[in-house]
Amino acid sequence: MKSVAQRRKNKILTLRDENGQWLEEEDQIKRMVNMFYVKLFTLNDNDSEWQKIKISFLRINNDIMTQLQTAISDQDVKHAVFSMNLWKAPGPDGFRLVFISIVGNS
Repeated sequence: MKSVAQRRKNKILTLRDENGQWLEEEDQIKRMVNMFYVKLFTLNDNDSEWQKIKISFLRINNDIMTQLQTAISDQDVKHAVFSMNLWKAPGPDGFRLVFISIVGNS
């Protein structure tokens, strides 16, 4: 349970708006914060200017494209996994590859 002091510390009591005026009423602060995020995540013509950049990507020839579209076999996956370093940093599940290789072989 949070203490009164902790709750007071985590509460926004005042904010300054775009005109430099201090807002103290909770409803005004909520509206201002809400509008900030509405403006932040709303695209307009000016916002999209930064996205207009020239990027070129290498073209993949048809032979490589065909190879990329082939089915991946269990042997391919096994080869890829077992060629990795077993002690590298854990993945999103928190397990190092050595754990998976031990469990997979048992």
